[in-house]
Amino acid sequence: MGLHRRIPETIILRQSLVGTLVVAALALGGVAVALYPSGGESGGKASGGSTDETTASEQSAPTRRSEVEGLLQEASGHLKAGRLVKPEDLSALPMVRQALDEEPGNEKAQKLLGQVAQRLGGRGDSLQEEGKLAAAIGAYERSLEAERSPQVQEKLNTVQSRLDRRGRVEKLLGSARSVLGREDPSAEALQEAAGSAREVLKADSGNDKARSFLGRIALRLEEKGDVAQEAGELSAAAGFYEQSHATRSRTPVREKLSAVRSRMRERKKALRLLDQARSALNRRAPSASELREAAQRIRNVRDFTPEEEEISMLLGRVAERSEELGRRAESLSEHQKAVRYYELSLEIKENQSIRKRIVEQLIELTKARLHEGGLTRSQIEEAVEESEVGQPIGLTRSQLEEAETDISTALSYDSRNREAQSIKSLIEAVKRKRGYKKDGGYRKGEVTADVSAVVGTWSYTLETPGGELSGTITIEGDQSGLEGTFTGPQGNEQELQPVSFDGTTLSFTVDSPQSGFVPVSVTMEGETFEGSASTSGGSFPITGKRTSTPNYP
Repeated sequence: MGLHRRIPETIILRQSLVGTLVVAALALGGVAVALYPSGGESGGKASGGSTDETTASEQSAPTRRSEVEGLLQEASGHLKAGRLVKPEDLSALPMVRQALDEEPGNEKAQKLLGQVAQRLGGRGDSLQEEGKLAAAIGAYERSLEAERSPQVQEKLNTVQSRLDRRGRVEKLLGSARSVLGREDPSAEALQEAAGSAREVLKADSGNDKARSFLGRIALRLEEKGDVAQEAGELSAAAGFYEQSHATRSRTPVREKLSAVRSRMRERKKALRLLDQARSALNRRAPSASELREAAQRIRNVRDFTPEEEEISMLLGRVAERSEELGRRAESLSEHQKAVRYYELSLEIKENQSIRKRIVEQLIELTKARLHEGGLTRSQIEEAVEESEVGQPIGLTRSQLEEAETDISTALSYDSRNREAQSIKSLIEAVKRKRGYKKDGGYRKGEVTADVSAVVGTWSYTLETPGGELSGTITIEGDQSGLEGTFTGPQGNEQELQPVSFDGTTLSFTVDSPQSGFVPVSVTMEGETFEGSASTSGGSFPITGKRTSTPNYP
């Protein structure tokens, strides 16, 4: 028969029956010829041969058509039932192909083949919508085997592309899932996983798994940042927070990143401060103020660095260096400098020996100030012992106040120090004699006569070894008290301290920053006076006359 495919069992039975009938017919024909020969032997043979060929040809064509019709009829039934390609021996496409093998130009077979192709294409569309891409590809391929179609070919290409993309997506998601399944993945691995998730979202922007993985990766990176920050590894923490924020933007992570960056700037500043402090410590002879500034820088660093051990070590070095330089200053009788160094050392570290040295140096400094005011060392020692002293003329008020500050500081370190207590009493006695008040002013002098004899403006001339000095003296006030000003040759004014008048003698004191405490005593003779001014360089004559008087009612 020339069939190229396996024929269904029903067809085989049908063909066998037809074959049997044909054989039977031929046999009966042979018997008839044998029984009823016509003509000669040669004529019988020729006639017999021609009849056999005609009969076989006439009978084979109807048989073939019958078989094709049977195949197409069964194929139509399978098409209606939806059995397009499977099972192989009971489906539409194989039977239509058999029919076309038997009769290639059969229009009905061609039409059925187009219908099968169309149905297979529709099945591919449904499978594609259901996401069954591999099955859809199979349907489209069988459709194209049945009938070539550009539309179906395009659909096949599209589904194959989708399937390839799905395979890549699954591979990328599997890679990210593997990283997230580790107990402690590295930051690099998490970044690679994030990259995989982003690739998935490029291919499928709505992929929920990829979005979920990105969220989990961001959280893991944030956790690493928290651990690094707690360990003081700020640069690493900032890196983790940056990666977390880049993976998924979240306000808490952004705030943590901002805080860490702020701490990093502070630490950078701290390191710069520490370098400056080390530089000061390494100088040959840094001043007390430089060492104090270095100590403050080191203390400032403590607020934003965990390196407490190094900070304590550097502060200890400042204290040691301060004590060393204090001893050097003390050996050179630089008392004030020694005090500053010792005080800094004591601020950093309590030390009774240093405290004692500070008191000793403050006492020596106070004595030095009194000595500058005109008192000899022996006078100071005697005055201290007796808590009484004469009027140190060369001692200015500022010197006296500085001396009082120094000795008060010494007593703040050791309130029981007897020498410091005596010097304090000595200074207070001097202040009382000068008429200083505790509030910084002056006590009023004693007035026992009519003040009209002295109030007004007076010109004066002071005779000194360097020549005559001239200026004015102004007296104001009433019987309750007098006050005034002393104007020097350069126009500088000084307040007159307690002004006293007994009707004949006018006395007052000028507290000059240059000359110190200068007592003046003159005898009034109408509109003139004469007397003396005592300075640390001696007593000098002074004369004067009144140039104006106030208008009294």
